[in-house]
Amino acid sequence: MNRAKVTICTEDEDESLKLAFRLGEVLSPGIYLLKGQMGAGKTAFVKAFTRGAGSDATTSSPTYAIVQEYETDRGMVYHFDLYRLEDPDELYAIGFDDYLEEKDAFLMIEWPELAGELEEEVVEIEIEPLENGRRFTFAGPEDVIQTIQTAAEVSV
Repeated sequence: MNRAKVTICTEDEDESLKLAFRLGEVLSPGIYLLKGQMGAGKTAFVKAFTRGAGSDATTSSPTYAIVQEYETDRGMVYHFDLYRLEDPDELYAIGFDDYLEEKDAFLMIEWPELAGELEEEVVEIEIEPLENGRRFTFAGPEDVIQTIQTAAEVSV
């Protein structure tokens, strides 16, 4: 499968959240790896994405629980925050393999480098804070990147 990459810059926090919300409305279930420094906006992205997917649940960072689960109109969203993970084996001890096999779910994984190598097809989302907004760099399968690009044209 061909991979592609696109960079989208937002002007402010509101525009960043609108982009994430719109992506929650249009992207297909899959594995999304969120990368960026502490405070880059990874959790805020997942919160808006989850609302866009049709959940009205109060979302929070799963830092202490490792994973939070949200039921949405478009499927389950599993929000992983691996920041406090000391060993990838901890992740697999909570059944991470089972989550990876759920084809109708969104796996949103913060600090994915702590999980070790993921062999599944993934979409990488690099978030970089700018003076006011954010720079989002998306890399993944060509068709997914095209969907992201189209959604961004509508929302940003």
